[in-house]
Amino acid sequence: MPLFATFLLGIAAGLRSMSAPAAAVTAARSRNSAGGSSPKLIGNMDATTLFALIAIAEMVADKLPFMPDRKSPPAFAWRVLSGAVSAAAVTAGESVFPLAIIVGGVGAAAGTVGGSAMRSKLAEAFGRDFPAAVIEDAVVLALAAMATKALESPKAASPVVVQQGPAIV
Repeated sequence: MPLFATFLLGIAAGLRSMSAPAAAVTAARSRNSAGGSSPKLIGNMDATTLFALIAIAEMVADKLPFMPDRKSPPAFAWRVLSGAVSAAAVTAGESVFPLAIIVGGVGAAAGTVGGSAMRSKLAEAFGRDFPAAVIEDAVVLALAAMATKALESPKAASPVVVQQGPAIV
């Protein structure tokens, strides 16, 4: 399951580069929820809040006309790095760690190219970019949520207990 989740994180990074780190920090916090809180980064703001705010700011900035093409070499490289580092963060200490880094990066490359094509087609269908960008945001949020859920520790999930009562004949 971690490799599937890291691929989803990668795709999300390809669509919105800061969504994967936000999801990775959320997954890490969920895993550590029994042991304490998220690390504090700026003043009293924890990492989960900080990365969520950055991801939201990126979603807003993405709609601006002067944003660079995601397939330009620097933007593309940043997205691949974001997917790989996010995958590394959620699999640190696991046997799949080296492969997860590659899977996260490949997912980001696929998300970058596929997301660009999807958004272009949607923008063409709508006759403008904004609705396509909002749909892309929804896809990013769904992918990040699915990855975070897949990365939840079995200890954090509530066990399902089935009790059987006496048989009535």
